[in-house]
Amino acid sequence: MLNIKSVNAAIKADAKLSKKYLKTFDTDCYVKKFSRLDSVGFSGDDGDVVVAMIFAGIVNADATPLFESVEQISNLSSARVNDLFSVVNEYNSEDMESEGKKS
Repeated sequence: MLNIKSVNAAIKADAKLSKKYLKTFDTDCYVKKFSRLDSVGFSGDDGDVVVAMIFAGIVNADATPLFESVEQISNLSSARVNDLFSVVNEYNSEDMESEGKKS
């Protein structure tokens, strides 16, 4: 039987994660490859896109969100936000770069 629990389990199983090092935190984190749905959410003009990308992209090893809210990210120093955004953006740009080279 299809239910929200089985859908969420499938999403987590399909999530592509990469372990990355964060200099400003001196620790490793997991970064999620964005889905099409994630990307649609980042294309709007409302809210802080950088914070939204960090919220969606920095996850636990089981692909669950690391941060409890976007406010947690907003309260971090600029250096830490930049560090988080850099790893999220770098990991999610890799596919676009490789697709561009195929053309």
